[in-house]
Amino acid sequence: MHLGVVVPYAHGSIKWEEGGTTELSRVGFSNDYRFREVSKTNAVSTGTFRALHIRDAVYALQAR
Repeated sequence: MHLGVVVPYAHGSIKWEEGGTTELSRVGFSNDYRFREVSKTNAVSTGTFRALHIRDAVYALQAR
């Protein structure tokens, strides 16, 4: 689906100060993103999200 917008810098890996990581990547030919989150206890969750640009650096996210 082509609704949503491209989110600047929404790719790569984030290491959280409290532990754990989140990996973000774009889904080809769409404005969706995949995420894979590993908590500090090694629990894994995955899903997708789409963003709607509100203004400036403010976005609304729809997650699944």
